[in-house]
Amino acid sequence: MPVAQLYGGESGQIYTYSWLYNQDGAIYLFSKDIAHSIIMPTAENEEPVEKDDENNWLKRWRNDNFESIALPDSARTAQLFSEKLSNMIED
Repeated sequence: MPVAQLYGGESGQIYTYSWLYNQDGAIYLFSKDIAHSIIMPTAENEEPVEKDDENNWLKRWRNDNFESIALPDSARTAQLFSEKLSNMIED
């Protein structure tokens, strides 16, 4: 179930979402941040540089708190949640 979603930015764009799910009796929180920004030149002869960053993390509910854990296969996990998010946006 999606629990948070944010899109915003002033001089760049930031998209953040979090997804809560239950697997094998454990509660997990998967979060993803995608950011697009432009780095302005420091010298007159330089061009602005566009920069894209993407971060994923996974937390597990334990002892009344979410604890960070390693993603088992970060590329596949991120892809699965991205597909779920795309389907949710289209609905």
